[in-house]
Amino acid sequence: MVVWIENPFDNLPLEGFRAQRYWLMSAAFASLGHRVVYWTSDFSHSRKRKRCLQDDFFGFGFELKFVETVPYRKNVSFARIRSHRLYAAKWKSLCIDYAKSNPPPDVVIVSSPPLATGDVALFLKRTFSCKVVADMMDAWPQTFERLFPKYLRFLGKVFFTSFYKMQKRLLLSADLVTGVSARYAHLAKVLGVRSFHLAYHAIELSGSSLPQREHGGRTRIVYAGSLGRTYDLKTVIKAVSTLENCELSIAGDGESLPMLKRLVSDLNCGDKVFFTGYLPDKELRSLFEVSDIGVIPMSEESFVGMPYKIADYSASSLAIASSLKGESAQLLSEYGAGILYRYGDAADCARAIVELSNDIFEKKLSSARMARERFDSSLVYAGYVEKVQRIVSLDRR
Repeated sequence: MVVWIENPFDNLPLEGFRAQRYWLMSAAFASLGHRVVYWTSDFSHSRKRKRCLQDDFFGFGFELKFVETVPYRKNVSFARIRSHRLYAAKWKSLCIDYAKSNPPPDVVIVSSPPLATGDVALFLKRTFSCKVVADMMDAWPQTFERLFPKYLRFLGKVFFTSFYKMQKRLLLSADLVTGVSARYAHLAKVLGVRSFHLAYHAIELSGSSLPQREHGGRTRIVYAGSLGRTYDLKTVIKAVSTLENCELSIAGDGESLPMLKRLVSDLNCGDKVFFTGYLPDKELRSLFEVSDIGVIPMSEESFVGMPYKIADYSASSLAIASSLKGESAQLLSEYGAGILYRYGDAADCARAIVELSNDIFEKKLSSARMARERFDSSLVYAGYVEKVQRIVSLDRR
C-alpha cells in the first residue's frame, strides 16, 4: 500500500540527530514493502533555522519530501500559528501536484499538532478515497489554555474555539486515532473517539542498554532538549548548586538560554553546570554513557503525557528525576527507574537526586529494563503498522 506520513517537528538523522517517531514509523512501513512518503518541514523546529537538505527519492527505503515553511523564533507565538497555517496550505498544494505523477495514498498518517494539517488530511481522504490516521503527539489546543493565568483560563475555550473545532473535526473524521500516551486516549474518548491505539515514543535500542560503568565520584546529571518555557531548568540548576559531588550538563538551546546562564552566574555554580548546545546523536549518546541521571523538569500544566525524554534516557540506562506527574510518573514507579519531585521545588529536586545517587546502579538497571519492554522501536512500530494495515485491508475487502 501507499502510505503518506506527515509531521513537521521531528529532528532528522540527516542532521546528526537520532531517528525519532515519524522516521522510525516510515522505516517500519517501508521494511514490509509499503511505498512510503514522509512529508516534513524544511525548517528545523528545534534549531529554529532552515534545513540545508533536499528531497530524497527512496534513499532510506522511503521517500523524503520537504514542505516550505515560514520560520518562527518562539514556540509560543502568533508567528508560529501563522507559520503552521501556511505550512498546511503548502503541503496541500504539494500533495495535489505529487499525486499527478505518483500513486495516490491508501492511507495518510497526520500528526496532531499542528492543527491546520488535519483539514488537509481530511481533504486528501475525500479526494483520494484513502484512510486517515490522526496521531496525537501533543494535546493542542488544551495545552494553549495553560498559558493563560489560572483566573483567566475560562477564556481559553472562547479564544481557541476555532482550534477546538479543528481538533474535533480531525479526530472524529479519522479512520483511526493513535497517540503517544494514555492521557491523550482519555482526551480523544471524551471528544467522542471510540477506539485509540497507544504507541509510545520509541527509540532504536543498539546492543545492550545495560549500564556501562559502576557509579563513583561525582553524580552526573543530564538534560537534553529544548530550552523553552515548558521546561523548568531553573529549579534543577538551583538544586545542583546546593549539592556536593554533583554536576549538570544541559544539551540544548532555546529562548531560555540567556536567562539560565545568568542564573548560573548569579549562583556562582559555573563549575557544576555546563551548557553544550545541541549535540549530534553520537556525541549525545557519549554524554549519556558517562551520565547517571536524566532530568525531566516538566509540569502537569504542560499537558504532556509521555515525553520523548523518558525513552531517550532509559535507552541509555539513565535513572530519571522527573517533576511530571501522571502516566510517566506511574511508569517510573512501576519499574523503579526514577523518582518524582515537586515541580518548582529546588529542595525536593535535590532530595530526589540524592536518593537516586544512593541507589544509582539498581535504578539504572531498572531504567534499562523499562526501555527494552516499553520503548523498543522494533516492537512499538511493528504493532503500529499492523494496526494501520488492518484498517486499510478491511476496507479493501
